[in-house]
Amino acid sequence: MRSYSQQTYVAPPPPPVAYAAPAVAYGATQNSAQKQSSPWGFAVSAGVESFVGGKFVQAANSAVFDGTVFNAAMPGNAKMYLKGRNFGDIYKPALRTAIEIRHAAGEYSEYFANISYLKAQSKSNVLFGCYELQTALGTCASELRGDATDLKQYAFELGYRQWFAVDGFAGFMPYYAVHGGIVHTDKIHLNMNAGANSLYNCCYYEATNSYTAGGELGVSKRIGSSAEFAAEIGLRYTSKLKGATSTNFDLAGLGSINDNASILSVPVNLRFQSSF
Repeated sequence: MRSYSQQTYVAPPPPPVAYAAPAVAYGATQNSAQKQSSPWGFAVSAGVESFVGGKFVQAANSAVFDGTVFNAAMPGNAKMYLKGRNFGDIYKPALRTAIEIRHAAGEYSEYFANISYLKAQSKSNVLFGCYELQTALGTCASELRGDATDLKQYAFELGYRQWFAVDGFAGFMPYYAVHGGIVHTDKIHLNMNAGANSLYNCCYYEATNSYTAGGELGVSKRIGSSAEFAAEIGLRYTSKLKGATSTNFDLAGLGSINDNASILSVPVNLRFQSSF
């Protein structure tokens, strides 16, 4: 019979800890339960943002006015018929870049703060409507065409991101994010012409501080112990810009064409994130 009194007992090693899914609460990093060195991290992102709503120019018909109010070379009594034009009619899809600081809130969630910069290039020769002479009613004497200066915005936002632990996705983790903050929009100038004659070339929207809010759905993929890539699509709302006062437009009965310029856009972003 084997004697145990002469043997040294060696305890078996503890079983390895099993995790149901990689902890991406802190994006690329492991959380504290997985021996993460720090709950802090950063992210950088870039993407395109398409404008799907928000009236840059309200549809409106002017009162009869003296064309020389806008340009001494314009014929007298006339009316303007303006088509409604949203921001997507005026601007090409924008490029937005952002830098983000992140802090783990739980195993699959985080809080974040970011600053971002957006620039959208103006389209050229946009059709705004028609210039009608009162001596030829029902006839478009000249098309109203023009463009605007580029749209530039600077934003600061706070937000929350939540991942979902899903098996069978080959390491891909879906998530959602919500955020909101303040945004500064640079002054926007509008250039509008009736044929070869300039009708308006001045500030159309004042520099504006407003608020913005949005959300995204995305999926992320770990690329090591402390980093990951993500792709996301979302929806963003920016409250209305401050319309500049135009004496000429007021005289023509068009003073309200820039009074309701909130913006609705769809961002598509690529993101790289890591721990400190």
